[in-house]
Amino acid sequence: MISATGPLGRRPRRDRPTAAPALLAVVLAAALAVLLPAAAQASAGPGKPIALDVPNNGNAPLVVYDADSTTTFVAWSNPQAGGVWVCVLPNDTASCSGSGPVLLNVTKSQNSLITGSNMISLGALVVDSNGDVVVTGQPVDGSTVTWESAASGSAFLLAGQGLQYGGKFISPVSLYRTFGNAAPLGDSDILLLDSYDGGLSDSSVAGPESPAFATANENPDAYPPDDTGLYSGKAYYSSGSEIAAEPDPLAPAGDYVMVGVADNQDGPTAGTFPGCFDSDDTGFGVSVGSVDGSSNAAGTLNGEGLPNYGLLACSAEAPVLAAGTDGIGVLEDEGNAISGAGSTNTIDYRPFTATATSGSFGHAVRVATLSSLGEDTDLVADSGTGLYAMWADEQGIYFDYSPNGGKAWDGPVAAPYLAETNGDQIGQGYPMIAGVGGGELELAYDDDVTGNGTQTYVQEVDVLPTPRITSKQKSGRSSGASISITAGTVGETDKATLNGASPLARGTLTYALYSTKYCSAAKKVLAYVKSVTGSSVPASNKITRVLKKGTYYWKLSYSGDSNDTSSSTKCGAEKLTVKKPKRT
Repeated sequence: MISATGPLGRRPRRDRPTAAPALLAVVLAAALAVLLPAAAQASAGPGKPIALDVPNNGNAPLVVYDADSTTTFVAWSNPQAGGVWVCVLPNDTASCSGSGPVLLNVTKSQNSLITGSNMISLGALVVDSNGDVVVTGQPVDGSTVTWESAASGSAFLLAGQGLQYGGKFISPVSLYRTFGNAAPLGDSDILLLDSYDGGLSDSSVAGPESPAFATANENPDAYPPDDTGLYSGKAYYSSGSEIAAEPDPLAPAGDYVMVGVADNQDGPTAGTFPGCFDSDDTGFGVSVGSVDGSSNAAGTLNGEGLPNYGLLACSAEAPVLAAGTDGIGVLEDEGNAISGAGSTNTIDYRPFTATATSGSFGHAVRVATLSSLGEDTDLVADSGTGLYAMWADEQGIYFDYSPNGGKAWDGPVAAPYLAETNGDQIGQGYPMIAGVGGGELELAYDDDVTGNGTQTYVQEVDVLPTPRITSKQKSGRSSGASISITAGTVGETDKATLNGASPLARGTLTYALYSTKYCSAAKKVLAYVKSVTGSSVPASNKITRVLKKGTYYWKLSYSGDSNDTSSSTKCGAEKLTVKKPKRT
């Protein structure tokens, strides 16, 4: 892995890219380029990368998928002159609606603070409970403005572009340094967390400007001299949101539970929690209240604020949150290697259980074991019970999929390669994901793939495992991938194993034997179909017919299921040779 600090070094904390030219070079210098090893690309099923802009117009993106309209939305800051580019990408299309991305911006006449170098950049991109898409932006110095469209993205393509509240600020919170830290609250409000400057608000998308939280949360300014509390900055190495909200199942109707997470990257090294090795830990805060973006009265989310964060896990970094139909969950890098007390690094998922007034996280579910510290973590949900995880280590970028709300995970798959024109393999910069459904996600990133300048890309990735089939024949004392038998022998069997199948793998595996090396249907000699349970596959039936002298070719085919993609062996990967009996 390459970072601004050199190979395998820990890169500086990521400030989000901005449209301001003076800051752009600094931000791009800190961008991560992940090199994927040749052996790691096997499992992911990539679609073709789609360039959403012209060279030198790319920037770190955010991506969401709207299931109602089957439309993907990608947004990124304009690196040249300010504003937010938005691409509306309907299903099965390879170009943005309207012949290209549209530029959302705010003029000085609409907001007097938008002037000169104080230009707009991207803050957040979310889909609300109605399927409406909300884009937030903010100037270098200022707060949040919003644009909103129905699920089709049609408003973004019209003259008004869905600009809300006339371009005036709808929140005192800015996501300028806390890129993507937002969560929808029903169909009209948005939750914003600026963990650098200690700001958090429930704000109406359409305005007017919401009040600041009446109570301080445990995320003061991350920089000296104010970094005195635990969990005092945006989580180290995380890409996804550190805030999530859902209707509280145990509180009165209309109340939401909101959760914030952070790691102790800039907090004190002393005074750590009892039982923790040192200050390398993560924490969380929970609040319950009603949604009212215009009020900070007691009982509203603005009035309740986030309490001081309590311990979530020792030796843990890069926490990110997602809220789906099965509730809120956190993904993070855990393990004793973080604190220096051992060599174990893992990616773990923890489900959140809400109460009427608060809530807590449950035990960790292991998602993956890492070769090094994890970073670029992201966690998203689809419109069903699916969860999608992303992380990077020194081996590359990886994804995983849980079809059941985080209870079980299929197994990591590697991100697909991109290739520069000179053939060098490169990795995706600032990767972000959106869950489509059924194990399919959208991956958005920026990179200079052609050598002509950075562009923003999106591509579909199937993150279901593709099991590799291995098998062995057996006849009497003979066994192996290929064996020879004497004519007249019966009772041979073939036994398959699904390598890399998910624990939930189901479906069928077909053993088929052919009399030609092309495995044509007309030359099929026999076939046996067996049910699959995980990686366990029953052996074929015993061959009871007497085969003529010659060479026979096995081809094994796995049907796939909702958790695994189909796969098959090459015709003749196993051969069965039938020889004449020796003369006596």
